[in-house]
Amino acid sequence: MAKQIETLTVIGTITQSGNAIVTVTAKGMSNSPKAISVAVLEGDTDSDVALKCRQTLALDEDVQTFFLVGGTTDEVALTARQEASNDSTMNIAIDNDTCLGLTEVVSSGHTQAGSLTIKNGYASIDIYKSWVTMRGSEMSVDAGDDSVMAILLEAGSRYVDKQTGRKFYTSDADEIRYYTAEDGYILKIGDFVSVSEVAIDISGTRSYVVIPETAYDLTPYNAPLDYQPYSRIEIVIPLSGYAFPATQKGVRVTGKWGWLPIPTDIEEAVMMIAQSTYANRSGQSSSGRVSITAAGIVIRPEDVPAKAQSIITSYRPRV
Repeated sequence: MAKQIETLTVIGTITQSGNAIVTVTAKGMSNSPKAISVAVLEGDTDSDVALKCRQTLALDEDVQTFFLVGGTTDEVALTARQEASNDSTMNIAIDNDTCLGLTEVVSSGHTQAGSLTIKNGYASIDIYKSWVTMRGSEMSVDAGDDSVMAILLEAGSRYVDKQTGRKFYTSDADEIRYYTAEDGYILKIGDFVSVSEVAIDISGTRSYVVIPETAYDLTPYNAPLDYQPYSRIEIVIPLSGYAFPATQKGVRVTGKWGWLPIPTDIEEAVMMIAQSTYANRSGQSSSGRVSITAAGIVIRPEDVPAKAQSIITSYRPRV
């Protein structure tokens, strides 16, 4: 996540006292675009004008509610208070009003783009907004609400993980995991997407020998065709000389665990949980309907619609 930053560079020296006009534009900011008068004096340099702009903007209720005002020398920097998706319309402009001497600046510099990513989430904010709209509800355009939605979608995703005992995402890089085999020819390692290496500790000294890919199969064989993960590694029996040792940490597996792609019904379940939580909670936030604490969001049973719970239950591993 990143907070968007816009930077205005003031150009010119005031040759006639009066007011400069600074226009601030941002989605979600009240009264946007807002034109704000800044009193300046003859002889003020670009740095003097920038300082006066910063002081005036910091006192404006609409601006200071939405932005942190900063900058040095001839610059005015506005940093969004909330992480949100990048707002391409966000801008700071300046021009002469009743004063003279400034060079008009129409567009501010995009110092840092805003971003709102959900770590290992099972639904994106854009898809969630489309889903809510298609159900006949209005969707907030408040950028602060995007942050709330991101937290809710991530919390809903982790709730699904906990309830199913699975994860429906994969890591970007291979992971190394160790197993103690209960069977010499079948190794159960949970949901996984791919394996790059299997090694066995034959001597029990934690010295591993890599076995060739032709010596084992990933099963169920047709898992990718059924949009399912693999769950076992099975030794090809006719090949002699290979078996999973029964020693502790006797097998080392390198690969990617999880589920790919994310099942569409899991995506829907997470959005249902997010929407229910968003509607049910009360407290302080940009929307006034959901309370975000330092501990984040804790999903309660009453936040989970029956359909979402049914989907989650269907993914619990069979004992």
